[in-house]
Amino acid sequence: MMKELLVYKCEVCGYILEVIDLGKKKLIENGNSFSRTITVADAKLICCGKPMTLLQANSVDASNEKHVPVISFNGDTVTVKVGSVNHPMTPEHLIKWIAVLYGDRIQRVELEAGDSPEASFHIGSERNVKAYAYCNLHGLWMSQANK
Repeated sequence: MMKELLVYKCEVCGYILEVIDLGKKKLIENGNSFSRTITVADAKLICCGKPMTLLQANSVDASNEKHVPVISFNGDTVTVKVGSVNHPMTPEHLIKWIAVLYGDRIQRVELEAGDSPEASFHIGSERNVKAYAYCNLHGLWMSQANK
């Protein structure tokens, strides 16, 4: 089963956090033998005194600037380019990182202004890949491809 990328953002300061291990959900029991409730407790991620927002990856781009990762395979390497036309890479508007998920593994490349909005990853014999790209203005984007 392929791992999922869980990314949270603080809407106040812009801090980004990736969940690496979900751990175990805790069951909480309340009441007595006649009236008992059981709920599942999940951790709440707080930043700047407010709950962080779980980012939902977009996969369709209706704007002129393309954000959807384009995946291409070459042997045991996968290359991810952001958009069918290159995404801007200025200090004000850029792709901050590209990540690939395959099997139970994640690889990420961080990018800076002036870089090309693409990255290559060695994935071995994996055949199914999810690619994510994070734009500082337009959020998280995802696509999936099979070799």
